[in-house]
Amino acid sequence: MATTTLNTTPTTNGDISTTLVEPSGVQQNFESATNLSFKEQFVSLKEQFVNLKNEITALCEDFAKKKARYYHLMNEEIPRLKNYINGCREMVKEQEALKVRDEIKIKEQEMALEKKTPNLECNHRLIRDFTVVIQNCTLEVQKYEEELEFFRTHICLTYLRNFEALLDRYNSLASQSNFVNESIQEERESIQEERESIQEERESIQEELNQIRNQRVQNVQQSPST
Repeated sequence: MATTTLNTTPTTNGDISTTLVEPSGVQQNFESATNLSFKEQFVSLKEQFVNLKNEITALCEDFAKKKARYYHLMNEEIPRLKNYINGCREMVKEQEALKVRDEIKIKEQEMALEKKTPNLECNHRLIRDFTVVIQNCTLEVQKYEEELEFFRTHICLTYLRNFEALLDRYNSLASQSNFVNESIQEERESIQEERESIQEERESIQEELNQIRNQRVQNVQQSPST
């Protein structure tokens, strides 16, 4: 425990000058030493909170990009491709109908034994081209649908686990912060008790000082003059 010292200095008239010397810097140094580790912990916790916030922000931004692509594929790209496929199928259907009509014309021409070439309407090249387009677009739709399914079954779960891990880290940091706050409060209470104890000792020494001063005055008054 820190103590308060008493300085006694003789004066020119023979009296003793007494002064109390406070233990300057004792409480402050003690408080600084005990709180230094807490300050370092606060700085470390603050840095960890900042880093954690940056990680959460980056994760949210990345997930937002994934989610934007998911909705783009689901609401725009896949419906567009399906509409295009349906349009191509209608074109093929029309050409197939013309092909049937052309075949009927050819048979009728053959039965009539006419050498005149019938007027054919079917465009076989269109049928081939649109069939290839339908196949390619169908494969692309399947690929996008598989990507959507993978997003729902894997990517979302991965991001959820990552968010939960970050939340656990946040809760851990919050607990550490609370612990540091409680520890600092305990140290403050301990320092306050130390100060009160020093104050009591100071008052006790002050009483002794007063008694010494009074006794000295009495002795001077009772001593015969020379």
